[in-house]
Amino acid sequence: MAANKSVTVLAPNGRRQNVKITPNTTILQVLEEVCQKQGFSSKKWDLKHFNQTLDSSSIFRFTGLPNNAQLEMVQRSKERELSSVTIGVQLENGQRVMGEFSSDTTLIEIVRSLCPGEEAGNMVITYMHQEIHGADNLSTTSLQSLGLSDGRAMLRLLHRDLDKLTTQAHVAGQLPSKSNKANAKPQRPGNNSHSALQQASNAASNVVSNVKNQVKKAFDPLSMLKNEKSTQNKHARGSGKRFMGGGNVLGHGNRAQVKPEPEPESESEPRNKNQGSSQETSPDADGELEVAEEVMETIEYLGERNALIFNQAQAQAIPRENLPDNFYDLTVDDAKALLRDAKRQREAFEDNPLLTNAQRELERTQSTLNKLHKYRKTIIRIQFPGQMVLQGIFGPVETVQHIKDFIKEYLETTENDFDLYVTPPKKNLSSSHRLIDEGLVPSAIIYYSGVSGLKPELRNKLVDPKIASVQAIKSRITTTRSDSQTLQDSNVNIGHSSSRDNLGDPSPGSSGSGANASGASSYAPKWFKRAFK
Repeated sequence: MAANKSVTVLAPNGRRQNVKITPNTTILQVLEEVCQKQGFSSKKWDLKHFNQTLDSSSIFRFTGLPNNAQLEMVQRSKERELSSVTIGVQLENGQRVMGEFSSDTTLIEIVRSLCPGEEAGNMVITYMHQEIHGADNLSTTSLQSLGLSDGRAMLRLLHRDLDKLTTQAHVAGQLPSKSNKANAKPQRPGNNSHSALQQASNAASNVVSNVKNQVKKAFDPLSMLKNEKSTQNKHARGSGKRFMGGGNVLGHGNRAQVKPEPEPESESEPRNKNQGSSQETSPDADGELEVAEEVMETIEYLGERNALIFNQAQAQAIPRENLPDNFYDLTVDDAKALLRDAKRQREAFEDNPLLTNAQRELERTQSTLNKLHKYRKTIIRIQFPGQMVLQGIFGPVETVQHIKDFIKEYLETTENDFDLYVTPPKKNLSSSHRLIDEGLVPSAIIYYSGVSGLKPELRNKLVDPKIASVQAIKSRITTTRSDSQTLQDSNVNIGHSSSRDNLGDPSPGSSGSGANASGASSYAPKWFKRAFK
């Protein structure tokens, strides 16, 4: 709200009166000021903004009126009368006292009537966003000036140092001005020693932070996964090193490609280097792989399906690498790619023919077969109400009943039935449905709802959540087929299934299968577009 806010009021005599206001000024105070200057009685008039008659007790802070608003005086049907207001005063000790007063009663009179023992020179009355302090202000401020003409209101009585009320809290001191290099004075030897000590302390803190980052990196599951994939695909990866922020940035003209500055190397933090087309795992990566293998060797599974149990509350967030600011700059290549993708999406919507129920079913079958060919195992985590998580490995075609049988081995009582569900949205899992049909492949988190809890002895066999994550990642790598093999196998199976759907699944000894196939393709009209080729 502007500091010099004001409103213009059109009086019945045709004159316009400019009234300066504050955020805590009430509509009645504006009306009384205009009536006093123009010679009218404020009890017979109201203020109107466009077609809305304003409440005389409302405060400008909450009216929503703009600065320099144009108001108009309109006559009331009957004169405004003083009414009583129920006032409650809350003291610092939590006690509340109530009383009923007229709207022209001052605040000092209310304090003397309800709580005479609290009257002092350092009293502060707080109402809404207003603070009234001092004996003079309390004796001149009435309930009507606060916008309280009827109804109920709560005031708060505090005792504060009046000299400190004008001081704003949490304000920093004055910033030092920038020194002029031309007129800079030579520093004293004491200042040089102080700066040298500060630089030494900063260097020591940097070394400590580097050591901490190296320890975190050694036990990071994502870094282990990246190193694992880099060793498997080192012959297929490109030889060049790609930098972010290149290209021509829109709105900035042509500029050179921005390359990140090389960070200083130290003995405590070795880095990987790619030289030419040959990419080999650095000693640092080999050390991480050895640490991961040692961790995997020390895992003690609870039973079948590589069962592990851990506490979700002990899990820590994986640190993410901060990207440079030039990564988010829109280059010309990025704009071309966005335009190309939008054009392809529009063409796909316009040229895509309508699908029948059989074709939709064929799409679902194709998606299911692709998952079955790619993922031979699925990782399931069952989360219990006490943030305990049980992890196991299942087959995609197994049913939910197999998960229930797996859970029963670790419950205190197996007689009570329980439910399993996923969220959001909450969906109860049917015991007869397969995991692939319930969308639990390649991994899923399901929730346990039942009376029985886990066995008490399992708390002594808890593992670190990072170890469970590493085990899940390694299981995913070993049980997932490559994309090329999955695509080749799925195309063969989809070709056989689509031919059976179109030709009615003839018997092996039928001699008319070839004729039916040729007949189906010859009788297709020219306007028909095949959804699957």
